[in-house]
Amino acid sequence: MKKVYVVTDGMYSDFHVVAMFSTQKKADAFTKLLNYDEAYEWELDPPVAEKAAVGLDCWRVVMLRDGTVKKAKKQTGSDRHHRAWHRIDLKDYWNPDRPPLLIVLCFARDKEHAIKIAGDIRPRSIVDGEWDESEPEPPKPIGITKDIKRLPGGGISITVELEGGAKE
Repeated sequence: MKKVYVVTDGMYSDFHVVAMFSTQKKADAFTKLLNYDEAYEWELDPPVAEKAAVGLDCWRVVMLRDGTVKKAKKQTGSDRHHRAWHRIDLKDYWNPDRPPLLIVLCFARDKEHAIKIAGDIRPRSIVDGEWDESEPEPPKPIGITKDIKRLPGGGISITVELEGGAKE
């Protein structure tokens, strides 16, 4: 299976491919030089037709950490994808009470087969720490702001009481 390394930019209707590379090293150098986020590994000539020929279709499975299946649906039309992938959606800013979800796109014979594939990915994703919801502790303050003054000429003077009572 040959791979290419693709640098993209934009979102939604502005999403586009910026460049493609034959090696990860070349792609990483490009992203670093021009300040792009990262290069994505894509399969060259993905075997979608071969998968369809042996009776596999594209399925999307949504699963909770405990293995409860929230949705398993065959993908049709523009929802179909050329490669399998998975991700963990830890937070939903529109629905903050929603639990974290495993979302799997896979090629499977039927709904049960797709759920089995997602079920095989779930424990690996837990062991790999993908479900880790912990956030780093916020930095501890080094002092308390006591006074803020605007100086002539537009500057600002801030008086801070540091730990131990010193002022700066």
